[in-house]
Amino acid sequence: MKTQKQSLISRLRAWTCRSKAQEPQQIVWSPPSDWFAEAVMDGGSLVATCEFCGRRFFSTCAGDYEDDEELAELISLSERDPDHYVAWEEDYVPRGTIDGRTVVIGCPCNKLSRYELFIWAERRTILRYLEARTRAEATVLRVQEGALARATAADKDLAEMQR
Repeated sequence: MKTQKQSLISRLRAWTCRSKAQEPQQIVWSPPSDWFAEAVMDGGSLVATCEFCGRRFFSTCAGDYEDDEELAELISLSERDPDHYVAWEEDYVPRGTIDGRTVVIGCPCNKLSRYELFIWAERRTILRYLEARTRAEATVLRVQEGALARATAADKDLAEMQR
């Protein structure tokens, strides 16, 4: 997986950005950290499509395809269109979900890294929000638990009175 990851990283480093006011400058997008990739990854499959860029990744190592023709077709497609069909030389293609969309961990579109950079840059705001929301939710739960306890006690009292 290291070799596959390294080749994806080298593709990422080729991106450039142009601004009307500036000369073209090289932008280097680093891949997401292992921490973030592991947090987002919710499994793997023989074939996975990154819903951010449309690239279709397929495992070339797994022997679990329903028929050999499926793998042969994917290999043929990757030879004709290597930017859209990507051979993955592992047993499965690691994937996860972020923002309601499937992302392939290691995809050259590198959307996962952009999410991580945003979350890390806004971590203080996000932490304040999570603390406030957690306190509010805990208060609601305590009120609901109290109401449930009172209702249960009232039901027991009613049952005893009916005896």
